[in-house]
Amino acid sequence: MPAPRGAQRPAAAGRVPLTAPARRGDARSRRTSDEETPMTPRPHRLAAPPEALDDDPPVTGLMTQRIVAIVPEAELSVALRLMAARGVRHLPVLDGARCVGLVLDTDVARLLALTRPEPGVPPLRVRDVCRRVPALEPTARRSDAARGMQASGIDAVLVGDGERLLGIVTATDLVRSLAADGADR
Repeated sequence: MPAPRGAQRPAAAGRVPLTAPARRGDARSRRTSDEETPMTPRPHRLAAPPEALDDDPPVTGLMTQRIVAIVPEAELSVALRLMAARGVRHLPVLDGARCVGLVLDTDVARLLALTRPEPGVPPLRVRDVCRRVPALEPTARRSDAARGMQASGIDAVLVGDGERLLGIVTATDLVRSLAADGADR
């Protein structure tokens, strides 16, 4: 027996019933453009679930704040001993309160291995091998740190607020942060 006119048919298993088409004069035909109907596309939504929205944390959450630094006038041998004693591979170079660059363990070790002290020639100093590195604002994100490292070819970036050095983010810090994110899932 056919269903009476205007009656809805039962929904097929697994299907969501659609509303009947609006007829002229029906309240459903006076919907505003802001209202959702079953057949209108929904506003743009992120494809990621809510817990993934902050997968790019600020650098202040992963940077090392306990900074081991050196002055530009220090000899390279002093820099190497300081790195070994403190277990660090990067030393920010501070001229007073101003950070002028970074010394890497590989640069110091290479120069010390390749050069021989000669009488009358002053030893190499930190200022001779200091590198300029990207400096990030404290509001920068983890991805900014990674891009800075990739662009400079140096596995560390400094975090500063104007002239004040706040911390350092190394490739090791990035890996730890990414591993912690993976463990949380």
